[in-house]
Amino acid sequence: KDKDKNDDFDPYGSPSAKPQINPQRFSPTLFDQSPEEIYNIGMHYFNAKNFVEASQIFEWSCQKSNYRLSVACTNAVYLRTNLCDWGYLGRGFERDMAIVESVTKREVELYRSVQYLEDFDENDDNDHYLSYR
Repeated sequence: KDKDKNDDFDPYGSPSAKPQINPQRFSPTLFDQSPEEIYNIGMHYFNAKNFVEASQIFEWSCQKSNYRLSVACTNAVYLRTNLCDWGYLGRGFERDMAIVESVTKREVELYRSVQYLEDFDENDDNDHYLSYR
């Protein structure tokens, strides 16, 4: 099987640098569920405006999906940004921005391609140099 170029993405570098999930705060069965199920539980916490717990649950969903469940990753980043929760000396901010950058690049590659068109006429009116597919 060909390995996807994004399979090894780890913005945190080492396991000790990852945001810590406190398992005592949540039901033990949470950790046995799929990333999608964990994300749905995170949405319940988010809707109840319990943002600290929602952030941790979204982060767990993101990590468990190996950073492939982009919505969980970006929701975790969004909540940490709103809570200003980037860890000691704000070092988590750069890691969070690496997640946002990776997700953005991946979505651009998947959903939108830009094709440049040549302009063959001398008239520069109504020229379209980009075409979106």
